[in-house]
Amino acid sequence: MNFLIIGDSLRSLKPKTDTSLAIVREALLRQHTIHWTTAEDLFLWKGRIHLRADAITGCADHSLPATDTIQETQLLNSYDGVWIRKDPPFDNSYLSLCWLLALEENNVPMFNKPSILLRYHEKMLPWEGVERGYLKEEELIPTFLPTGKRFPLPADFPRGEAVTKPWLGHGGKDVSVLPVPRSPDPYFFLQPLQKEIHRSGDRRIFILNGEVIGSFVRLPPEGEIKSNIASGGRGILRDMSKKESEIAGRLAIFLQEIGVSFAGADMIHEKISEVNITSPTGFMTFQDIGGRRLAPQLLEHAEAQI
Repeated sequence: MNFLIIGDSLRSLKPKTDTSLAIVREALLRQHTIHWTTAEDLFLWKGRIHLRADAITGCADHSLPATDTIQETQLLNSYDGVWIRKDPPFDNSYLSLCWLLALEENNVPMFNKPSILLRYHEKMLPWEGVERGYLKEEELIPTFLPTGKRFPLPADFPRGEAVTKPWLGHGGKDVSVLPVPRSPDPYFFLQPLQKEIHRSGDRRIFILNGEVIGSFVRLPPEGEIKSNIASGGRGILRDMSKKESEIAGRLAIFLQEIGVSFAGADMIHEKISEVNITSPTGFMTFQDIGGRRLAPQLLEHAEAQI
């Protein structure tokens, strides 16, 4: 089979931890052809999406792949499957990419579909789950998000330390702790600080095709609240509690119902904080701390769609 990954520049990847490269290695093990391109290498002509790509010829563990540049432009719909693996933020570039790719999503399987990426915001997805009846409000972190400066802090917002995070943030960037809650800037979330993050971290949960396929706990550096591996967090294996498993199971069913095939959900002390569907990460960390390899399940799912 012939697969395409649309991601960031290969030179910008961290080969020891990058989930996209785990997918690449598994595809090569299965003797598939796999090409790599970026959002800057696509163009529309005569109603079809064309692209320039590199053929990946090998990818050793903890190394960037070996590539050959393909001289001829390729048709997007000539591939058997497309992985959309561009890292957030979901900015104008990401938005434009999804609009462009949506033209072809009925012609070639895409994971996740661009129309789904356009429809669902990662930090709003848990609330969509509540609205649809799959999750309960108390299973999410209380959230205040003003779209302008007109509104004061709700009178019943929990007291104590609070956290602000940007609407289009990613990887823990621009997350701040406030000693007392105050109305945030427009399109900044305000949430009560979940103090359990210091002691027990948060949990990354991998969801594929309506099922939880693995999870691990991310612990932040001493005195920090950002547990993202990219921000210095470290991973450990710890079984989910009964309540965590039950919530994650309902979330997985909800995601399958709305068409999300692959996601990485984050949970703090049995409360869901967000659901990454643009470019879920963490496979290599999970594997390196003793978890099983998850890339084979992703490839099996992709192969079954073709």
